[in-house]
Amino acid sequence: MRNLILILLAAVLLAGCSMYRSTIPADLVETIEPNVTTKDQIKAKFGTPIRTGADSGFETWRYTFRGVTAKEGWVDRDLYLIFNKNKTVQKYSFEANVK
Repeated sequence: MRNLILILLAAVLLAGCSMYRSTIPADLVETIEPNVTTKDQIKAKFGTPIRTGADSGFETWRYTFRGVTAKEGWVDRDLYLIFNKNKTVQKYSFEANVK
């Protein structure tokens, strides 16, 4: 019975992690330069965003990672970007919590 519970717990954790994108490495986030970094560069670094939208007429992208990493344990990260009309990053916010 205990093995079954552990297997189910592992399956739930893996399924939850697979719903989100990469771990959103902080060193890659630090390379983002407002008015310089393009949408294509963001997509090359982080992949397809988990959510897109608009904020005051400007395109927005969101990347989210919630899961367990070998180095840090439980990680909760969120990267939110707003793009200029010329397809460069206007501004962004990055939140990271390690538990």
